Amino acid sequence: MKFFIFFVITLTENSAPNQPPMENEMNTPEELHSKGATSYQASPFSDLKVPANGYDLDKEFVHKFVLPFYMTLGEYQIPDKRILNYLNHIFPEITVEVISNLLGDFNWRTRKVGALFAAFKDQLQFQEQIGKLLLKSEVCYAGQDYCIAMATFNNQKSIDFLNQYLDYYLKQKGLYYDQGTAIGALAYLDQRNKTNELEKHKTEWAVFTEGKVNWHFESSVKDFQSKMEVFENVKNTLQHKT
Repeated sequence: MKFFIFFVITLTENSAPNQPPMENEMNTPEELHSKGATSYQASPFSDLKVPANGYDLDKEFVHKFVLPFYMTLGEYQIPDKRILNYLNHIFPEITVEVISNLLGDFNWRTRKVGALFAAFKDQLQFQEQIGKLLLKSEVCYAGQDYCIAMATFNNQKSIDFLNQYLDYYLKQKGLYYDQGTAIGALAYLDQRNKTNELEKHKTEWAVFTEGKVNWHFESSVKDFQSKMEVFENVKNTLQHKT
């Protein structure tokens, strides 16, 4: 079976050593921007250790596991049939090693896909790593997919990581990160678990969003719910695969 997927995209494939991105002398500002690095902001999570590859991902790996998915999975709409067919085709090849390589690469595209693959596969062994990546927030765009993974795993660690994230980042009024997505993820877990974890963050949310256009509690909750419905729909089509 052949799948023809066409993308006009440039993907920087180098990974980064296990240190904050702005301390990596091997990466120019342009390279860091391409990888989605946020402007480096010291935080209580800066020194958290996460696995890093220490080598480049080859082009064949990237074209197979990253390019078809980083703009199509974890979104508001179910991917088109080409993507779903291709995902089903390679799903048995998404091994622990593949997920580890994706999460260990310093690039928002690879980390985004790695988090979603871990969630699709229910690979709880990556929860600690994904949770720490969420807290560190080294790259943009991937945070929403870390939150999808936390919501999918749905255990005490999920709640703890989301609470830690919100406890800190809601106090950083100048950082426009993934606070809304984390609020949505915690609301999603509250609904599923009949809990009320979100209540403790409502005051800080009100302060954080004051004066911010398009940062609304209700829309954050609704948007994440919509993404989870799409994610679970796709995941259910993959359950028979090993």
